[in-house]
Amino acid sequence: MSFNFRNDKAATRQSTADEMAATLRPGNVVFYTSDPENLSEFWAALTGYESRPRVGEYVGLRDPSGRGPNITFQRCDIDGLAPGRCHIDFYADDPDDVAERALQLGGDFVRRVDERGIRWVVLTDPDGNEFCVVVSGSPDRFP
Repeated sequence: MSFNFRNDKAATRQSTADEMAATLRPGNVVFYTSDPENLSEFWAALTGYESRPRVGEYVGLRDPSGRGPNITFQRCDIDGLAPGRCHIDFYADDPDDVAERALQLGGDFVRRVDERGIRWVVLTDPDGNEFCVVVSGSPDRFP
């Protein structure tokens, strides 16, 4: 899948970091698990985080102070997972813009998702670690 790059200037690590500082921030840490409810209870007890509304099979927690990222537990078959049972969701006003910059810097595109009115782009860093970029204005920025 290809992206239409919005400008012709070459991205560098520093220029991209400067541009993204105000628009991209860690917003959600996602754990893959065969038992989202029990893992959610463990992390809630450990962190003091509170439950968020459940969306489909996603079980979520939030920092009651609003300062920390959300934590989400996604049901999946642990045995069938590729390396990495946890990934970070970043929030951005324009996920496609972030995806374009990630590609310029050596990342890879995995897929676009539009689920229950929430849009995000799944990418990998140069080492193959998955991360998602979720539209900032999504309802409770969930998944």
